[in-house]
Amino acid sequence: MRITGGKLRGHPLHCPKKLRLRPTQDKVRGAIFNVLGDEVIDRIVFDLFAGTGSFGLDALSRGAKEAFFVEISRAAVNVLRRNIESLGYNRCAHIIREDAITFIKDLKERVDSDWRTAVVFIDPPYESGYLSEIFPIVKDFLPYILIVEHSKREPWQLADRTLSFGDTRVSIYYRE
Repeated sequence: MRITGGKLRGHPLHCPKKLRLRPTQDKVRGAIFNVLGDEVIDRIVFDLFAGTGSFGLDALSRGAKEAFFVEISRAAVNVLRRNIESLGYNRCAHIIREDAITFIKDLKERVDSDWRTAVVFIDPPYESGYLSEIFPIVKDFLPYILIVEHSKREPWQLADRTLSFGDTRVSIYYRE
């Protein structure tokens, strides 16, 4: 697993197999960023269910201003911290060790108007039920761009753009 673009393109990311994480594949991240183009430049990025942080770290490499990584697993946070340090993003990468659903529910009180201009990436464990719980909350105050990675077996809402990769679907929503 590597950074797929930007100034740190090709830099390896740590992802121990024993953690049983399902990081977003390089080809999927590359395709998402090809669709987004320059839309992440100077934006705040939220990477929910962050795991290794591959999406947010790729966004920073491509010019995002800051990234917030929301992850509950202590082991995943340790891997994420290691990836942030190896890339030198200590000042612009922020780890929030919390359940992503709790974070979203409390978000209106926690963040300022930057949320409305943010790029938000949600990648919960496939078919866990988290997606059906978190999506309506996020949709209520849709960020600038919302990207949802999910299994093709999960019934899903019509998106502005959908990408397919085997079992993986990526639904992209733009705020009008």
